[in-house]
Amino acid sequence: MSKTQVGGDHYTKLGITPFEYSMVNGLDAMQHTSIKYITRFRDKNGIVDLEKARDTINQLIEYEYSKLEPKIDWIQECRSLSMQIVKHLSGQIDTIVIVPRGGLTLGHMIAEYLGVKDVELFNPDTDYTQTCVLLVDDINDSGKTLIDILTLPGTFDQVRTVVLAQRYSSNVTADYIGVLVNHDGYITFPWEVEK
Repeated sequence: MSKTQVGGDHYTKLGITPFEYSMVNGLDAMQHTSIKYITRFRDKNGIVDLEKARDTINQLIEYEYSKLEPKIDWIQECRSLSMQIVKHLSGQIDTIVIVPRGGLTLGHMIAEYLGVKDVELFNPDTDYTQTCVLLVDDINDSGKTLIDILTLPGTFDQVRTVVLAQRYSSNVTADYIGVLVNHDGYITFPWEVEK
């Protein structure tokens, strides 16, 4: 490979350039770019190059997670889950209790399908023991939220739980689940602002 460099000598003075290293090891563009920034930071742009490397690595992480998460039509999953609940629980639910904010979209859709007028945001001080409740959230990650809510003393007697997404790794399983998720990456629902 050529030992010439336009615009400095921060690569030519190395034993092997980032480009050569990347070619020999079959790295993709994102891997190469992060290595390039890390290699040259002391001789070129300092901390700015490290920030560029971090940004590149963050983009690579997002890309890799996007490959893990299957392409899901979340709105269609909300509809399907709502219809499943109508099939099993029609006429049995008095109140839909929504875990804020995550369960808002799904909870509203289920209420429309079931024709349930009593829809509330979960309040730990409310006594739901006299009603048959459907507790709705968007995702059951670890199970902590559901466990914390369901184990509050004197809160529920008759409760069914529904989540749009359930991780395999969760400590508790909801009664009704839209999609089982087998990765730990962030799930972006269509009603969320992309971060």
